[in-house]
Amino acid sequence: MSAYVVERRQDSGDAVYILRERISGTRAEVIPAIGAQCARFAWCAGGHTVDILKAPPSLDALREEPVQYGIPVLFPFPNRIAHGRFAFNGRTVELPITEPERGHAIHGLVLDRPWTVADFGTEDDSAYIVCTFDWHDHPEVHVFPYPFALEYTIRLTADGLHTRFRATNTGDGLLPMGFGLHPWFPVPLVTGGDPQTCRIEAPVTHMRELDDLIPTGRLFEPEAERDLRRGVQLGRLFFDHAFTGIEAADYWDAVYTDTHAGLQVVVRSRANLTDLVVYTPPDHSAVCLEPYSCATDAFNLEARGIAAGMVRLAPGDSWSTAVDILVRTAAGT
Repeated sequence: MSAYVVERRQDSGDAVYILRERISGTRAEVIPAIGAQCARFAWCAGGHTVDILKAPPSLDALREEPVQYGIPVLFPFPNRIAHGRFAFNGRTVELPITEPERGHAIHGLVLDRPWTVADFGTEDDSAYIVCTFDWHDHPEVHVFPYPFALEYTIRLTADGLHTRFRATNTGDGLLPMGFGLHPWFPVPLVTGGDPQTCRIEAPVTHMRELDDLIPTGRLFEPEAERDLRRGVQLGRLFFDHAFTGIEAADYWDAVYTDTHAGLQVVVRSRANLTDLVVYTPPDHSAVCLEPYSCATDAFNLEARGIAAGMVRLAPGDSWSTAVDILVRTAAGT
């Protein structure tokens, strides 16, 4: 018998799939009807349970603000498209303004849509769920006039969560696209902890200059207090910054360490994810380490001749990537 199990329950009319390790109780909860969200990842060790992700207080709260919890999936673009408008191959596309306070489109079109469960189950060393999304089945996303199909796998193992993502162009022309994940991690990880004992680090060499959170195209080296190569203490330090210049052959790690909790969370991304956005909410209660395949507003940057990582996917072709969220004991604790 596998050490893992997948359980299914109903919550306010939506199915919740629980991937669980039988002995420790470590579990991940996935809600396919709300963006295939992994809304909770509870790590159990030594008789203690730690919520590695910022979990919603209820499914209603997740429906109301799906980008504020768990691991939202950002596609066909991560972060913002300036003024919700871009031109591609001679066609101008107008997207819904989903950030009205700034007048931009933000975080793609699939994070709050229902996905289809294609498969779920267990193996000797894991529990998994596979969710799919087909552009043709969702007329409300046809404001983005480039057909696509998505497959997203979430797998729970002994060392954490492993996600795999694949996008396929199902249209007859080029598909412009970008991808990102937006995981939320509580700061600190445990009640009674201290944000001053929390640090983040990542192998990023440059920051993107932003104007109203939209990249200008200019890069610069980070100032010392936000130089993630050295590691920085979170404390009350504010982030809403875009980093790039990652040099990696296969994978690279963004690391969040809470020495009081004795834990380290590693966001391990495939090398084709070339940008990292770091965000802290105004109350500093969380940190988001967001791996992206491209810059914010990549479609418009590329139209200006600035390389920004936008993928141009040919008809029938697929693009894939991987992000793992690994949990380990913090050194020196």
